Amino acid sequence: VVEAYSLEGPKITVHDGYYYLTVAVGGTAGPPTSHMAVSSRSRTPWGPWEHSPYNPIIHTESRDEPWWSKGHASLIDSPNGQWWMVYHAYAGGFHSLGRQTLLEPIEWTSDGWFRAAGGREGLDQHDRQRYEGETNVVQQGVSFRDTFAGPELGLNWQCEGVEPSARFRSGNHELVAEAASEEAKASPLLYMAGHERYSAEVEIIVEGPAEGRLLLYYNDAAYLGMGVNERGVRHFRSFKGYGTMPNDQRRAFLRLVNDKHIVSFFYSFDGFEWHRYDKVVDVSGFHHNTFGGFQSLRIGLDAIGKGRVIFRNFSYNVIKS
Repeated sequence: VVEAYSLEGPKITVHDGYYYLTVAVGGTAGPPTSHMAVSSRSRTPWGPWEHSPYNPIIHTESRDEPWWSKGHASLIDSPNGQWWMVYHAYAGGFHSLGRQTLLEPIEWTSDGWFRAAGGREGLDQHDRQRYEGETNVVQQGVSFRDTFAGPELGLNWQCEGVEPSARFRSGNHELVAEAASEEAKASPLLYMAGHERYSAEVEIIVEGPAEGRLLLYYNDAAYLGMGVNERGVRHFRSFKGYGTMPNDQRRAFLRLVNDKHIVSFFYSFDGFEWHRYDKVVDVSGFHHNTFGGFQSLRIGLDAIGKGRVIFRNFSYNVIKS
């Protein structure tokens, strides 16, 4: 039983005289147990097909598991003969981080089927260490800093629908953005957060009647953050603006802290003395099941109004538990 049938994404793998058809079932979002991958095999591409006795190949059985909505598996083999499946899933309780890519070893049985190595219970610690050693995995970094020293933005950055260079120019330790009107809905420069607890910080300088922003962005109808303008620093959400903390320097340091969906906002006018803005936001609902689009809640830099905005020394920092 699945929450939605939604048969989709068929993939064919040829192995030892069989055609293996791996298909997603159950929809790629929804409840934690909604998604899965199943497999069938045939001697020809046209059938007849027999279903795997190990179906579902991958599936979240309970919301107590660390990964939700596991599904859409693809099979790959490595040069050393090890087979793997690549699939996507949500971190449990954190749809806001978006669908993430997982890699899991599979094994071929004596009767010619494949299944997850270790069965439905997964791998024990010894097996995990063995497979990790074979893949030569590069561990994900726990922090990121961009001083915008060179002319090319790193692949960490993205925009929706356009190249970042359409609005943002990097070089000489500055990121410069021409302001766009809010009505234009031009994409911010986006950085994809990958952790449940993190902070992001940047220095912002504005020229003319522009506002430079550090924000959390799901789409152009669902976002929130802080902005620096000629009057000072303010907090905003997609549906409302809040009070301005007055300052005429046209320069401020902004920091947002996302602590397991509870977001706090901080600002400083000199980079040393920090103040906490008096609004705190719960962003647990900023995800596909609420807004559609299969996006994640990303960190953004943006410039609105008229004039231009300069950003310096962006940092993303993981908050350790």
